[in-house]
Amino acid sequence: MGYAIFSHRKVTLTSRLNFRQLDEMKIDDIQYKLASNQLELQRQLSSSGQAKSTELSEQYTLLSGIGSDDTGEREDIEAEIARITEYYDGVEQDINTQVYDLQAKENIYEMEKKRLETVITKIEKELENIEKSEASAIERANPKYDGVS
Repeated sequence: MGYAIFSHRKVTLTSRLNFRQLDEMKIDDIQYKLASNQLELQRQLSSSGQAKSTELSEQYTLLSGIGSDDTGEREDIEAEIARITEYYDGVEQDINTQVYDLQAKENIYEMEKKRLETVITKIEKELENIEKSEASAIERANPKYDGVS
């Protein structure tokens, strides 16, 4: 009867352990997707910075070719420079906000993963203790004969 209790407990613990490890794998998958999204946002940020530099470079080139007496054209180019800067600053801010949100989610999942690792460690230790107790019970249950040759 005692061995059945050990076996039942081991099956229960093994099942719990498997479910927690599955949860941990799901979190790993989510973290991978978040990291991929964050990498894509970083690529977009870099691309946006490059486009901004290109457009501003063109405008500054136009601005450098204007004489001092063409104030109307100079003001138009300066307004365009301001518009370009404002647009790309907004794009960069949006991307940075998304990156921040992804990092916050990543932190949440990292804490959940650490919690699961703690639970898994606890279950593994309990399973190990059950196996030791079972081995000890089996050893004590075997009859010992003295003087038998």
